[in-house]
Amino acid sequence: MKSFILSLIILSFSPSILANDELASLMEDVGLNFKVIAQGLQAGQLTDVELEAAELLQRNLSEANLLIPDVATSDELVVQYNEIMGRAIDKSLELEDSIREIMTQENQDITPALMIFSEINEIRKEGHALFKPE
Repeated sequence: MKSFILSLIILSFSPSILANDELASLMEDVGLNFKVIAQGLQAGQLTDVELEAAELLQRNLSEANLLIPDVATSDELVVQYNEIMGRAIDKSLELEDSIREIMTQENQDITPALMIFSEINEIRKEGHALFKPE
């Protein structure tokens, strides 16, 4: 029942849903912010640059969640897309909070952010496998 209602809500916005140019642009921004965060984690130091990237990552994922890729051709795929995006958004919020917390530490322990980042990366791979245009 929940999936059916979600599908009805999604389909009621169909004129804006298939805006794949906008979705591609948002996903490109997601990738750029993802790389900025990865570089900070790799350097072992998180700064305002990574915090801003995490904020933008979360915002772009939230906006992308409103747009359905062309390859999501069934209600089941639309629901699956929204579920994957929902998990990515939740983890991006956790990552932002983690980075903010780590930045308050004199000797930064980036382990919590690195773990969350790895989880987001797995979600990213799952989403790409199903929905990334070829």
